Amino acid sequence: MTTREKFKFILRQEIIYLPLSLLVALASYLNHDIQAAGRVFLYAALFFQLVILIIGWDVIMKKNDQSK
Repeated sequence: MTTREKFKFILRQEIIYLPLSLLVALASYLNHDIQAAGRVFLYAALFFQLVILIIGWDVIMKKNDQSK
């Protein structure tokens, strides 16, 4: 797996999980508390970053293929 493919994998994960964080923050904002919505977004985004790191650990740590 090349560095470019690794980057694409991580970018796809970010594209999937960032809108989920925004949806969670929006749900919190519907309670009319902007500060809580900001905190919830931050915590959800950090949680999803941890999920991405765990899911992609093998991909990230795999050595690059130079056969191409």
